[in-house]
Amino acid sequence: MFDADGNQMVDKREFLVLQEIFRKKNEKKGRKGDAEKSAQLSMQLYGYQVAPMSSVLKKDSQEFVARSYWDVLRRSASRVLFSDLAERSDESITIDTTILVHFFGKKGKAELTFDDFYRFMDNLQTEVLEIEFLTYSKGMTTISEEDFAKILLRFTNVENISAYMENVRQCIPDEKGITFDEFRSFFQFLNNLEDFAIAMQMYNFASRSIGQDEFARAVYVATGLKLTRHLVNTIFKIFDVDHDEQLSYKEFIGIMKDRLHRGGR
Repeated sequence: MFDADGNQMVDKREFLVLQEIFRKKNEKKGRKGDAEKSAQLSMQLYGYQVAPMSSVLKKDSQEFVARSYWDVLRRSASRVLFSDLAERSDESITIDTTILVHFFGKKGKAELTFDDFYRFMDNLQTEVLEIEFLTYSKGMTTISEEDFAKILLRFTNVENISAYMENVRQCIPDEKGITFDEFRSFFQFLNNLEDFAIAMQMYNFASRSIGQDEFARAVYVATGLKLTRHLVNTIFKIFDVDHDEQLSYKEFIGIMKDRLHRGGR
């Protein structure tokens, strides 16, 4: 979306669009529809008033005859997204944060490839997961299945968490533990939960139950991840509340979708 010149890389100017979008989003939350305050703030920050998005779109449609639907989308999106930044000729007002220097160098001339950005995000998520894992592992190489259940059920809409904990204690009497690799693979899977949910619905449409083998296969088909048998068994013991050795859409997907919004609570 932000690779406006189509060179398969994102430069500093293109990346700043993200910063501008989030700034405007936060402003919108703060002002709650107060257009005059927004105009005044833009004047104070940039010395000009931001042109309405509709006027930019209108101008764009008059100047450009599209060759295809993609041309329309790409051209209009680029013009709207970059309209403010294009007018801001003095880049000295941009604060070079640590992440900007990391991506684009001290002079801001480096370019960011998709592989570099993906690696950065993957490393960042791994470090966050390590912090969460180490909180429970206390220096050991594993966390208990019960602690794993606590982590999964935190910040969800589950009211009676103690019942789930009791379920785990009864169904997994011999504690084996969850390794960090298993822990990380599960949260990588959660990042692709929507694709997996589609696979589960396919089973439902076919009136087929979801056993452990079907669950593991659906995860692999949807995400490319191979969860260990012990991890899959632990997941079933946590969420199979009616003890039928099957996992329903309601039992798992609904709770995990709620879990994904943990940062907003």
